[in-house]
Parts: sequence; structure tokens; C-alpha cells
Amino acid sequence: MRRTPLVPVVTLAAALALTGCGAGPVETAPSPTPIASDPSVTPPGSVPPVSQAPVPPRGSDPTTIPTRPPASGPPKEPTDMFKPVTVRGTIRITGSCRELVTDTVTWTLLGPDVHTLAAGAAVEVTGTPNPNLETGCSGSPLRVRSVRPR
Repeated sequence: MRRTPLVPVVTLAAALALTGCGAGPVETAPSPTPIASDPSVTPPGSVPPVSQAPVPPRGSDPTTIPTRPPASGPPKEPTDMFKPVTVRGTIRITGSCRELVTDTVTWTLLGPDVHTLAAGAAVEVTGTPNPNLETGCSGSPLRVRSVRPR
């Protein structure tokens, strides 16, 4: 059995592959002309000319993600922020939790001054709800702004 060297075969395959790279124009079907008279309109499915392609500003990197939103006006208040509420009820102490029991809701009172409240005291509390906060207490968290006896 006689072996044929592979070098001429590989060289021939590479030469054939490269001949198509610069072989000249390839005939294609003519593309339909756009109906719109506006030269800036690109028909669907076609590629816009290089002169119409969007160009990023000089010195910018189009692959980076902006680190802050555009300065289009003052920042808006987040939608998950709650307005202050004023509620009336009775103080209940359960372990280290100070709770305000109302007719409809039990609030877990949060803040530096809530530990001075005595069990059974009837009070009016103004505060901001914070339902996303986990406290280990049974009530809904309420950040206290002010407390007054009623």
C-alpha cells in the first residue's frame, strides 16, 4: 500500500478556500427601491448606509452601561415610600417589642423613644410604615416620629 503525502492536498484546499475571498463582485438580485421619497427612510429588512448609521459621541464607549440616570430633572420619590400615618391605640409589650394595638392593625413601634412607653398606655402615634423591614415582632413596623397621650 502506498501513502500519499497530505501537504499538497492541504495546500490545494487552502488555495481553493482563499480564491473566493477576492474573486470580484458576486451577482445578486437587485434590491427593491424604497417607495418613500425621503432618503433617510430605510426600507424594512435592509441595512442603512454607513452615513445613516448611528455614531456614538467621540470619546464614549458604546459597550459601557451608564452609572447614573440622565439629568432630566429632579429625582422622583420612590414609589415604595409610605406617607406618615397617625394612629391611636394601646401599648402592649411582648418581650423586647413595643406594639401599638389598634382596632384594625397591630404596629411594631420603632425608634429610640419607644422603650419609654408603658404597657396599657393609650397613645396617639405619628410615624411612617415600613412593611419591608423584618423585626422579629408580630406587628407591622412603624417608624415613630411623635407620640402623645390621648
